[in-house]
Amino acid sequence: MLFNLGSALHWFRGSFDGEGDRYTESIIVGQRDRFYHVGFASVAHVVGVRFKAGGFSSYTRTPLAEIQNKILSVDCLLQKDFRFLAEKLSGIASEERMINELEKMLLASILSTYDSKQILSAVKLIHHSPDIQAIDRITKETGIHYKALERKFLRYVGYTPKTYTRILRFYRTAKQLLEKNKKLTCIGLENGYFDQSHFIREIKSFTGLSPKKFQQRDNQMVNILLRKNFQRR
Repeated sequence: MLFNLGSALHWFRGSFDGEGDRYTESIIVGQRDRFYHVGFASVAHVVGVRFKAGGFSSYTRTPLAEIQNKILSVDCLLQKDFRFLAEKLSGIASEERMINELEKMLLASILSTYDSKQILSAVKLIHHSPDIQAIDRITKETGIHYKALERKFLRYVGYTPKTYTRILRFYRTAKQLLEKNKKLTCIGLENGYFDQSHFIREIKSFTGLSPKKFQQRDNQMVNILLRKNFQRR
């Protein structure tokens, strides 16, 4: 969820000179399984909320699979009216006060989370052991058939369990790539990629770059996001 308090945000679907869209309002960025680029017309001033997997399902009746790789106005999805929140935030100088205002609005907007609790428990299990065996273990322990589990994941997480596992594997791999203390071949094998071709193809699908080029880029923002992703849940 992004509240744009500055210049227009440009969202590119490929390279910076490729196709893209321009946004001036507050938006919801659906969960993604592909790379993108973001640019600003001049000065960037954005306040954002990043939800953990399944977290946003507490705020909308829309199945999250329907917003995958989409960008929508907050008014299209949220039950409460967030239309004027960006204007309110722009008048607050303190970051702490901004966060408090956001938390107050979000807490007041939570819908019932009863139906999603089972899936959120499954998400935690997969997060700590992102492989196909973890999915098999969940179906055995819960008695939920894989197809039923998949439907619930699409509703509350926006991905199938297998796609979510792929993304978590990419996160762990990217973290190791940025640490730059292991050979690329070792990183690929340790994270369960079948061979070099599979390793390169997967990293490129999420970043648009080969593993080697990804390592060489300035990835300050990626480092921040990965660090947040692997904090204790």
